[in-house]
Amino acid sequence: MSSHDHLTVHQRGRHGEPLNAEDKEASSSFITPIPHLFHRNHDDIIYEPSTPATYDEWSVSLGVDEAVIREQGWPLGASQTTVKLVDLMGNEDEVDVTAVLECAGNRREELVESEHGKAEGIQWKAGVISNAVWSGASVRSMLLRLGVADPYALHADATRLVPSEESIAHDAAAWSRDLHLHLLSSQPSSESDRPAGEHFGASVPLATAMHPNQACLLAWKHNGTALSCAHGFPLRAVVPGHAGARWVKWLSGMRVSKLANDSPPMRLDYKIIEPPSEGEKAWRDEVMGVPQRRKEILEAAEPLQRLGIGSAIDEPVEGQALQLGGGGGRGGGGSSACARGYAVGQDGSPVSVVEYIFVADPGRKLASVADLRNAADSKGAEAWARATTVQMSNQPDGDEQLAARFSWAWSIWHTDLPCSLRSAMGDEGVNRYALIVRATTQAGVMQERESPWNIRGFKTRSWPVVRGLSLS
Repeated sequence: MSSHDHLTVHQRGRHGEPLNAEDKEASSSFITPIPHLFHRNHDDIIYEPSTPATYDEWSVSLGVDEAVIREQGWPLGASQTTVKLVDLMGNEDEVDVTAVLECAGNRREELVESEHGKAEGIQWKAGVISNAVWSGASVRSMLLRLGVADPYALHADATRLVPSEESIAHDAAAWSRDLHLHLLSSQPSSESDRPAGEHFGASVPLATAMHPNQACLLAWKHNGTALSCAHGFPLRAVVPGHAGARWVKWLSGMRVSKLANDSPPMRLDYKIIEPPSEGEKAWRDEVMGVPQRRKEILEAAEPLQRLGIGSAIDEPVEGQALQLGGGGGRGGGGSSACARGYAVGQDGSPVSVVEYIFVADPGRKLASVADLRNAADSKGAEAWARATTVQMSNQPDGDEQLAARFSWAWSIWHTDLPCSLRSAMGDEGVNRYALIVRATTQAGVMQERESPWNIRGFKTRSWPVVRGLSLS
């Protein structure tokens, strides 16, 4: 068996390694084994960067723009410093965070069934997502040590603040709300449109990066071992709840600025560009056929940051005949059908409820996926059944209430479909069904029924649907 047989490889790099690949069964394990971590790259994986990729020789620049220092009155020593990674690892406490890493294009393939049709980009299924234990230095602690003021210093117990955009807007000190933390990579970007070239990078709001419950890290380990080359060795950013493009790999710098980062992934990609309600064809021709106009539209849009609540179905698969027997349970020799998948929370609140329902599926010529979701929604809450969810805290030590309240890990859900489901599915004259799933977080946020279509197919959070199921 090839070491990559568990991945669907969409593109390979110059060494034959998976450049862009997804896990075939993401929900098969709560903690994603390292060989199953998805691969997403815009350029070839860095194997021999100009700065040697070793703990002893890799260095990281840390700093604050002088304009920010003058405005805030912070110590001048914060303006610029360079630390060796080996010293950083020795001086900072190693923190473990269990968090989902997800590509913004996850589930893009599903949009082909939208009335708008196929979105641009790799046609990802639901496997560009991983749940791992990331270990490294707390970004918040590093910035405080550097001399950056604490945006949450006025709160008596900041550890209980909710790390949502809405809460940060009123919990963070006013001075911090317009500042940004740049995360800089040593990887050159082939997508730059500037003559001098650019490197891959990203930025997140400073108040997000320094939130005590956002759990941002500069990580050097995944699942207890050193990062692999494909996943950013020797150092990468961890920004839970945010698009994977903001988890910068081969990280060589971190800087506070009044301006957002404008590298290609922030300026020219990873933005939600929706078509107008009228004149979509003309708009598409303009966006896809006139590069300068496309660039203007992209540069004017806000960069995508948070992904929000979502879920997916790994089993059953489209067209499967479900064997509904008695007492078989999972792995019961086919005597009982199983449904399983994953669900991702929002703002540190994990998914605590996953519900599923079967509706009649008359086929693609007669019903779209949106029609099936509408049919499920019309059934009412009592028609939905609950699946079993499995969660795990991302807090290895400390306050158990906090550990239960804030988690950036996913939930794995599963259910054995009992004999009684035959009557639930057995509508007269119907021989094909669709399974539909929706999730709700511990804080009560429900997954959206239908995500807006956008030209790059980002942030697909719609209720997942598996069609063409039958009873055996």
